Amino acid sequence: MFVFIGRLVLAFSAAALAVAAQSLAVDKQADLVIRSTTRLVQMSVVAQDKHGRPVVDLKKEDFQVFDKGKLRPITVFVVEAAGITSQPQSAPRDTFTNQFARTTGARSAYAVVLLDWLNTGWSDQARARQQVVQMLDRIERNDRVALYVLDRRLRVISEFGDNTATLLEKLATLRGDPIDWGEAPAASIYDASVSSLGGALFPNSTGVSHPAAGSNKEEQMFLLDQRVRETLMAFQEIAAHLASVPGRKTLIWVSAGFPLKVLWSVADGAVPNERDYNAEIGRTIQKLNDADVAVYPIDARGLTASASAYDTIWTMKEFALRTGGLAWYNHNDLDVGMRNALDDIRFSYTIGFLPPEEASNGFHNVRVNVRRPGVSLHYREGYYLDEPSNSHPQDQRTEVVRAMASPVDSTAVPITVRAARNRDTLMLQISLDAGSLNFVREADRWQGKLEIQARFEAADGGQIGSITSKVVEFNMLPQTYGAALRNGLPFHIYLQIPPDATALKELVWDVRSGKIGTLSIPLKMVTEN
Repeated sequence: MFVFIGRLVLAFSAAALAVAAQSLAVDKQADLVIRSTTRLVQMSVVAQDKHGRPVVDLKKEDFQVFDKGKLRPITVFVVEAAGITSQPQSAPRDTFTNQFARTTGARSAYAVVLLDWLNTGWSDQARARQQVVQMLDRIERNDRVALYVLDRRLRVISEFGDNTATLLEKLATLRGDPIDWGEAPAASIYDASVSSLGGALFPNSTGVSHPAAGSNKEEQMFLLDQRVRETLMAFQEIAAHLASVPGRKTLIWVSAGFPLKVLWSVADGAVPNERDYNAEIGRTIQKLNDADVAVYPIDARGLTASASAYDTIWTMKEFALRTGGLAWYNHNDLDVGMRNALDDIRFSYTIGFLPPEEASNGFHNVRVNVRRPGVSLHYREGYYLDEPSNSHPQDQRTEVVRAMASPVDSTAVPITVRAARNRDTLMLQISLDAGSLNFVREADRWQGKLEIQARFEAADGGQIGSITSKVVEFNMLPQTYGAALRNGLPFHIYLQIPPDATALKELVWDVRSGKIGTLSIPLKMVTEN
């Protein structure tokens, strides 16, 4: 079956699936993946002794898990130790994937250091940069550390796989993208006023600010709103990027932060307006939890007695609490907080359990106990049951647009591509992991729906031409679906390469689940026939 989409030709390899299915026709139906409506909840737990050192000899029977106060049996128990890893195997020539290279040994030890210049004043950026240098000087060879910057947008400075020397070299030349914040630093457009109002998601929070007096409050609110939304978007992009990496990951957020709520009025004495970011923060935290990413906020302001810092510290503490990280604030030794974050991903425990059968939808508080004196635990506060991050079709479409424009690939849908080039024609053999897609059985068929997009990019990352896309609906027999589970879901795509294009970005959107996978392919890495 061939479908022409502008300059894109999509061939769904039904024949390939049929051939594979014939060889599997004798397989029993029980061999197929069985999907359950009960979701297994998995949580990463870090255990430390009274000196802050990791406790590495705990057993399954040492832990107890309570879901909304009810004791739950532990059905999954995995020790996540970094250990010694070998070099990742290189992919075959002209083969590309959005999955992280597999190594022997570690399932964790991935950390992203995010230098958040968007929310940090100029005076604090130089010190924070130097503290990151000190932290990088002490990382271990098995640590996989990436360095990103958030200024006008999320930027990748150094991706996983770069050695320490390369990281330090890139960091030494790093400068934030200048932002016109007027007379006030980025992190200081609100004053020290703190309200006792609590957030809906964070009922004990007091992180509420008022715009600074004596300036254009409407303009300040616009700038603050843009900063908050860009920051949350960056968090979501990082979560999507790390979604396929097994085990606990860490986001080290070096920032001056932002408040949970802002109260403001156009004129003195007027009824104050309220801008509340609890809902947006909640959705972002859910995405981080789904990807098992713990946030470790590092207050770039260091030791401070300023009451205005209290508003944003609340936000940092809530991100840490809700994702299982720790906030480091009111300390000048920022590098110590960063190293503590790295220590936590080198050894942890993954605990899995099933929610109670009568469990209701919504947020579930979880408590984990350990039967050993002197051991402290930190883990995320709970989980959401049957509340997808993107329930509205318009929200899902927005996620697709953002994923296509993101500087990092989304990995929730594993994509593998074998590419070849003949002058200005690009030929792609795409294989998708069918097990990661949300196919539903209706009668004797497995049904699903995907949208596949392609976008060419210039050297500066800008789009060339228009994005081409096609929706593909599936109605597969059990043996065909079984073949797809075992051998991948194959497609062939043919594209005309426009002048000045340097890269191609492929996107696969599983419409039913909302999962997105993207894969960036540098055209210079594709062999020309």
